Amino acid sequence: MSTRITIRNAVLAATLAAAPLAAQGTQRGARTSQPPTRDVAFTATDIGLTGPDSVAADLVNVKLVNRGHEIHQIRFFLVTTAPRTAREAVDSLRQSGRLPGWLNLPAGGVGPVAPGQTGVVIQRLQPGQYVVLDDLLGHDAVVWARKGLARALVVRGSASNVQPMVTASAGLLVGNAFRFGTMLNRRGENVLLEGRNRLSTLHPGDNIIQIENLGASRSIVLLKTDSPTGMRRFSQWLETGAGDPGGAIAGGVPNSRIGGRVYLRVRMEHGTYFIFCPQTNPQTRLRGFETGEFAQFIVR
Repeated sequence: MSTRITIRNAVLAATLAAAPLAAQGTQRGARTSQPPTRDVAFTATDIGLTGPDSVAADLVNVKLVNRGHEIHQIRFFLVTTAPRTAREAVDSLRQSGRLPGWLNLPAGGVGPVAPGQTGVVIQRLQPGQYVVLDDLLGHDAVVWARKGLARALVVRGSASNVQPMVTASAGLLVGNAFRFGTMLNRRGENVLLEGRNRLSTLHPGDNIIQIENLGASRSIVLLKTDSPTGMRRFSQWLETGAGDPGGAIAGGVPNSRIGGRVYLRVRMEHGTYFIFCPQTNPQTRLRGFETGEFAQFIVR
């Protein structure tokens, strides 16, 4: 089980284009590619989730604006079992707070997002019916989806019309690319992957973090905290909905698809950040960061 992370500092393209290519970590002749300009926006409060009912298939900025008083996120699930519908799944969620057993294909998402903040993830929206929901626990230990934070989304069009993902180019300053995490060998033992640049130094400003999921579906969280103990406190908060999440939440991808690739867009300020997997591996009973799925960034 592992994840590959690439960090890009998305300063103004014109400024970067004038900088030496060697300093940007790209090769001459690299194809120029810019982040998408089209937004698909959702707004969460503590009583509901609003957003579009239908959008065209494309590479987009999926945005979540949190206007509530608690932390929220949205997860996408693609409906693949006809004649089941996204509306049917939403009705089930609002009644029971649980996903139907037939709804099991993760398809991205945004968050967690702190109150008053906006989270942005670049991802490809392929044609189909989706369920968009917030499955975090509130302070009363009830999932937000049961309180109305769930809705259906129809993505129209053809998959052939969806633009490719962002690639490294002179328009995006490439920082450090590395792979981290754990995977099971043939004997079922955990093997820590040797990575590089586990500790990275970045400049403040807008950054794009590429997340390529190489293993099981899982969440990735970016947390601004001075101590690694913040990762543990966040994971405990995620499991119970109570207590302190352990730091300032800067963003995350709550539902990355196996083999998928998304890009987290985030404005980073001076300080220390950890990006990590808070979920527990059912085979090892350890959280992702406890077995190596984390990296630290110093922004200065």
